[in-house]
Amino acid sequence: MVNAYNGGRSIRQLADTYGMSYNQTRRVLLAEGVRLRPTGRQPTARRGSDRMSRY
Repeated sequence: MVNAYNGGRSIRQLADTYGMSYNQTRRVLLAEGVRLRPTGRQPTARRGSDRMSRY
């Protein structure tokens, strides 16, 4: 489970795979000393965000 999380799987994906609740899965990862990623979607570079640097 730890390797899958560190490999990019989400807590929700792991919970579904292992038949556990989100909170159970989260507690297992924390008990194993995993540093959890921030929740939600991560910001991506916006297209054209460098427009001002051209002027």
